[in-house]
Amino acid sequence: MRSYQYLAGVGANFGIISIGMHYGWSSIALPNLMNGTETDFTITAGDASWLASLVSLGSLLGDLITFFTLDVIGRRFLILGSALPLSLSWLLVAHAQSPAFLYIGRLLGGMADGIAFNSVPPYLTEISDPEVRGCLGASYQITLQLGMLLMNLFQLLFSVKLSAYLAFLTVIPTILIMMFLPDSPYFYLLKGKEEAATKSLQKFTGRQDVSKDLERITEGLQEEGGAHLNFSKALLTPLALKALLISAGLMITQQASGQLAVISYTSSVFQESRDLLDPQISNLIFYCVLAIFTAICVFFVDICGRKFLTLLSLGTSTVMLFVTGTYIYIKAETSIDVEGMGYIELISVLLYAVSESTGLIFIPLLVASEILPINVKAVGMLLTNLCFSFSATCFIKFFSWSSHAYGMYVPFFTFTLCSILGIIFVIYLVPETKGKTLEEIHRTMIKSYHQKEKSATM
Repeated sequence: MRSYQYLAGVGANFGIISIGMHYGWSSIALPNLMNGTETDFTITAGDASWLASLVSLGSLLGDLITFFTLDVIGRRFLILGSALPLSLSWLLVAHAQSPAFLYIGRLLGGMADGIAFNSVPPYLTEISDPEVRGCLGASYQITLQLGMLLMNLFQLLFSVKLSAYLAFLTVIPTILIMMFLPDSPYFYLLKGKEEAATKSLQKFTGRQDVSKDLERITEGLQEEGGAHLNFSKALLTPLALKALLISAGLMITQQASGQLAVISYTSSVFQESRDLLDPQISNLIFYCVLAIFTAICVFFVDICGRKFLTLLSLGTSTVMLFVTGTYIYIKAETSIDVEGMGYIELISVLLYAVSESTGLIFIPLLVASEILPINVKAVGMLLTNLCFSFSATCFIKFFSWSSHAYGMYVPFFTFTLCSILGIIFVIYLVPETKGKTLEEIHRTMIKSYHQKEKSATM
C-alpha cells in the first residue's frame, strides 16, 4: 500500500501551489500596478522588472537556509518551515501600502520557494517506490503550474488583495498534513536513527518487514562513502562531482530555454497578437495549457523515461522559440504586412508551453534529487537551486532589457540558440534513471565514470 506516499505528495504540494501563485502573479498584476488600477500607488517599469525577478532572487536565501539545515533538521521539518515565510509573503501583498511591501513579500515568497524546492523533491523521491518515484517526485511541477493558472484566473475575477488571501489559504493543508507524517528513512539513517527509519519505511511501504529495504539503503550509503564521511571528501567523490555537473547543467538548460522569462512576461508577449485576442485571455489560455499538459506528461515520466522526454521537450521548444522570434522580427523590423496573422504568434507560444510541459518543466529537479548522493544532498541541492535561481534571475532580467533595448525577437532567438546547446548537453551527459532504485542509479553513474577513466588511460 502506498497511501501514505500519496498523502505525503498531497501535503508537500499544497505549499507548492502557493509558490506557483507567486510565479504566476506578475503577468497580470504588474501591468495593473503600473496603471494604478488596483492600488493607491503605482510602480515604475524598473519596479516591475525587479518584482518579476525577486522570487527567483529570494530563493537564494532559501537555498542557503536548506544548505545548513536539510541534513540537520530534515526534509519534513523544512517543508513545514517554508509555510511561515510563504504565508507572511501573501499577507504583505494583500496589505501592500507601497512598493516596499511588495518587494518584501515577493522576497519572502522566493525564500519559501528556495526552502521548498530543496526539501520537497528529495523528500518525495526518498519515500516513494521506484515504480512511482518519477510521477510522485515530479508532482511538484503539476501543482506549481496549477498555482500559476489559479493566480491568473483569480486576478481576472478578483482584486489583487483577495487573490493574495486565497493564495494564503492554500498553505494551510501543508501544515495540517505534514505535521503527522514521518521524515524520509534516508534522512533517519543518515542521522544514525535506525528505529525511526524502520517506522518510516513501515508507514510509507505498508509492510511490517522492511529489513531488506533497510539493508539496501544502508549498503547504498556505505558505497557512497558512508553517512559519516567527511563532508568535503564526500563532495569530491567522482559520483558527487558528476551528479553536481549534470544537475546544474539541467537547471541552466531549463532557464536558458526561456522558461521563467517567458512565463513572467506572457502578457507583454501577447501584446504582439492583441489584434486577435485580448492579452489577458491569451495569458490565461497559456497557463491552462501549461497546467494541463504538465499534469498529463508527468504520468509518462515513468513510462517514456526522463532523458527521452527532456530531449523531446527541448527539441520542440527550440522550434517554437524560433517561430515566435521570427514572427516578431518580421512584424517589427521589416515592411512585410502581417496584419491579421497574430494567430501565428499565439499558436507558437501556446505550443511552446506544450513543449516545456513535456519534460523540461519538471524533469531537471527530479533528476537532480535522484542522482545526488544522500550524504551530499544538502550541498548538492543548494548548488543546483543556486544555478536555478541565478540563471532564472539573469534570463528574466535579460528578457526585459533586450526586449526594450533591441526588440522582443532578441530574447527568443537567444533562447533558441541556448536550447540547441542544451540538446547536446542532455544527449552526452544526462543518464536515464527510469525504474531504478536510488542505489542502482548511483552504482550505474560510478561504473560509467570508472569506465571513462579507464578508457582515457589506455
